[in-house]
Amino acid sequence: MSRYDRTGEPIEDDDPAPTTATQAHDPTCRGGWLGEDDDGRLVPCLTCRPWIAERRQHLARLLAGPNR
Repeated sequence: MSRYDRTGEPIEDDDPAPTTATQAHDPTCRGGWLGEDDDGRLVPCLTCRPWIAERRQHLARLLAGPNR
């Protein structure tokens, strides 16, 4: 697939296309969920729902308290 600049000249890509998957995707993922835990809560797929991982890290930092 060729790309063109604003004057119509072809653009040569020096870098290969970036890959979106940086980690292996779990084969048990169904619609962004990996199933349920022992208490019946849904377990999210962190590849499909990366914003959940960020929220978990933020919550863990808040619960840990201030750095001393």
